[in-house]
Amino acid sequence: MLHFTLRCLRLYFIQKSRVFFSLLGALITFILYLAFLKDNMASSWPQLPGVNTFLDYWLLGGILAIVGATTSAAGLSQMVADKEKGVLADFLLTDLSYNQMQFGYFLASALISLIMQVLSLVLLFTYYALTAGMTLSGLQLLQLLGAMVLSALVWTSFNVLLFGFVRSLTSFGHVMLLLSTSLGFFAGVYLPLGLLPQASRWVIQVTPAPYFSSLFRHILLAPTQAAMTQQVPDFMLQQILRHTGVGLDVGFLTSASQEVLILLGFGLLFLILMPILGKFSRKLALHSL
Repeated sequence: MLHFTLRCLRLYFIQKSRVFFSLLGALITFILYLAFLKDNMASSWPQLPGVNTFLDYWLLGGILAIVGATTSAAGLSQMVADKEKGVLADFLLTDLSYNQMQFGYFLASALISLIMQVLSLVLLFTYYALTAGMTLSGLQLLQLLGAMVLSALVWTSFNVLLFGFVRSLTSFGHVMLLLSTSLGFFAGVYLPLGLLPQASRWVIQVTPAPYFSSLFRHILLAPTQAAMTQQVPDFMLQQILRHTGVGLDVGFLTSASQEVLILLGFGLLFLILMPILGKFSRKLALHSL
């Protein structure tokens, strides 16, 4: 099974176009932010000290949330390709069982998601460190790594469920496009969650996306937020955090530890559903051979 997992990793990384397109949603978000979003948002809080620094960390958190989901999904394209080309039939003639292959796809996709999140953090942090003097402490880096591991596992569980029913690369591309586009809104990057109607926010909050975005932002903004409490009235700071999705409004503003528990709940739910829905996706996969 190790060789099977390594095969999936190798096939992903040798196709440069696949790697690029898995990061395209995050790249578009970054360009839109620099071109339009940052100035518009900064002008909304001219009295906020360090608003540009706040927004840079805020964007970085949102992008990491998007990358964790899209690269995990892109990593599963090999699973769909193997279904479409009938490669599964060849593997079933070996010692590998169907469940072992599914776990191999899962493991490869989770590793791809983790690697690409780390790469995105390195690239964006380097950019902001050089242009805006961004800094991260050792504790923040460890917390970010933990959040990335959680993101990779939860999103891969979700994507295995989603793409388990996709049988062609054409359909995969359509679903991937829809996922990449919607994540910018669900992670609260294209529009701050505070600008959305209440009904839309509740729909978004039944998905993992805003919680991952908020978790990353909590970690990245911790020093900035601590400094702002000395300069900004508490009611104004809470209003800004609620508006920008740093903490989700579920009757109260969620903390980072509460978001971790919520995300573990999402992961547990997806893991419970995987063997149940996996029976149907297995029938579809084997029927197409």
